[in-house]
Amino acid sequence: FDTASLPEITDVKRQFPSAGCYFMHPVKGREAIREAYEQFGVRHFVVDHPDELAKVSDCTGRARDVVIMVRLATARGAAVYDLGGKFGCTVEQGAELLAGAKALGLRAGVCFHVGSQCMTPQSYIAALGLVARALDLAGVEPAVIDVGGGFPTRYVGPEAPPLAEFFAAIERGMVGLRRPADCRLW
Repeated sequence: FDTASLPEITDVKRQFPSAGCYFMHPVKGREAIREAYEQFGVRHFVVDHPDELAKVSDCTGRARDVVIMVRLATARGAAVYDLGGKFGCTVEQGAELLAGAKALGLRAGVCFHVGSQCMTPQSYIAALGLVARALDLAGVEPAVIDVGGGFPTRYVGPEAPPLAEFFAAIERGMVGLRRPADCRLW
């Protein structure tokens, strides 16, 4: 489950004790990080700023089983509910965070969110291009690549492309991305 707060993690774990949770809020309190890690087994934490990377590393006791998910900002304008200006860092900042996670002995992944109700499959290809650039700049092989969702559904208004077009675009965007065989695609 993609969770954004300790109460969400608590609720998920109460209902589904064996479920995995990923702490995907860009700014987390120190106690929330500690409790998520120690009490609920959360191992994936999103960051888009060096201070958050240092905080997660510190609050988990520099544990080697943590995966730092670096969130990249994506281009704006392709989704009904755009998140491009709200979350994420630049490719260059992301590369620094990826290298920083590696220097701390942590595994790293990359995530992005093109926005909710995204109407253009090409947005995923463009975002995965940003992922490739950040990974190349950092010289890091990712543990996870998280495409973040945003897939459209039928509402009143323009007809959304078929879901298969989005999955095909993601597959095209993954071609050429340097990643180990055990890298997971979310």
